[in-house]
Amino acid sequence: MSSSFESFDLLLAIPPQEKAARALAGVVVSVLPVPRGGAGAAAVMRLLATCVKYTVDRLVKPTDRARQLQASCTELARCLTELEQAAAVQRPLLIASESTSHPLWRRLLKLAEVKTASPAALLFMGCACMFAIHTNQPLPSTTSSHLRDLLRLELSTEDVECILLGYTPDTFLTETSISRLTRLWRDAVRTFSGTEPPTPDFSDRVRGQLLGTALNPTAAHSAGALDHRQVTGRQLTEVCQMMG
Repeated sequence: MSSSFESFDLLLAIPPQEKAARALAGVVVSVLPVPRGGAGAAAVMRLLATCVKYTVDRLVKPTDRARQLQASCTELARCLTELEQAAAVQRPLLIASESTSHPLWRRLLKLAEVKTASPAALLFMGCACMFAIHTNQPLPSTTSSHLRDLLRLELSTEDVECILLGYTPDTFLTETSISRLTRLWRDAVRTFSGTEPPTPDFSDRVRGQLLGTALNPTAAHSAGALDHRQVTGRQLTEVCQMMG
């Protein structure tokens, strides 16, 4: 076996005894275009394993299939990391031609370098990858642009909670990536949790709207302008107590 990733294909790089890793690698290369030579494969797979774990951990009752996908992704990430560490010469992450021909791979590599990844990006890629691997269907061509837009929005964990509770702040209403994330999550709950995603009730919507308004105030509110929708401190306290 060569000491550099540059000289062999991703599948051929994995030892035959690593049956689980080879099996999943075969699916991964069919659902996610991988640059020739698998540049940065270990980093990307570690990221995807993190995304899948983040998604599965959010499910109330993950199915066996969900747990299986999580374990397989973790195993492949481990195998590729060990191969990378054993290589005497590490290949540059991307050459110029690959940078333009593999936009999603390039974006995932950049995301893998971030110490604290966006929760929206983790959940989005976790759901997307689980569906792609589960159905053995390529990731949609829009995946890269949706991921780019979610990263641009810099959503916090609280923002994501608001959106999943059924309330999208006004500033995000026109973002198609938000709609895509919401649909993916509801489909993930339906497919990998064995239950129907709960329809947000009145309390959920109020909680989401309170959080969204607090975390994403309009310019007018930030400037201290008053309007009829604002409540007093006492009213806000009472509402929060009612919401639990």
